[in-house]
Amino acid sequence: MLKKNFFRELNLCYFLITVFGIGILPFSGTIATIIASLIWIFLCSISFFEQSLIILILFLLGSFLSNQFFKITKIHDHKNIVLDEFVGTWIVLTTLYENITEKFLLIFLFRFFDILKPWPINLVDKKVTNGFGVMLDDVLSAFLAKLIFHLIKLTIID
Repeated sequence: MLKKNFFRELNLCYFLITVFGIGILPFSGTIATIIASLIWIFLCSISFFEQSLIILILFLLGSFLSNQFFKITKIHDHKNIVLDEFVGTWIVLTTLYENITEKFLLIFLFRFFDILKPWPINLVDKKVTNGFGVMLDDVLSAFLAKLIFHLIKLTIID
């Protein structure tokens, strides 16, 4: 038997982790990344500390909501969850780089690794089957994108 508030809890949770329904669109991960990038234009004027705080809060919220969604639906890392794309995108955009080309490259690398899920991201995706894991694979994709970007910048661009 369903709890009295089952559908209300599911709807609120789903609404938030799909970032107001973005997650139900086709190519939702890429669309979420584009929208997150556009929103970041307004957030880049705040301090690095404030940016980091926003990312941390969204990471924790996403972990909690993904856990709740799993408890309700028994579906781990549902394809419509895109709050993790916002966190990953904002991590790669939280840089000292002002060059728009560099930001595009970082975003491209993030999406590439988020879709491909190379080692160790694929381990997290398979082994950490809770809300923390849902969010962590995108965080790792973002940091891998930053690492590869720096290697490219050191060896090719400079």
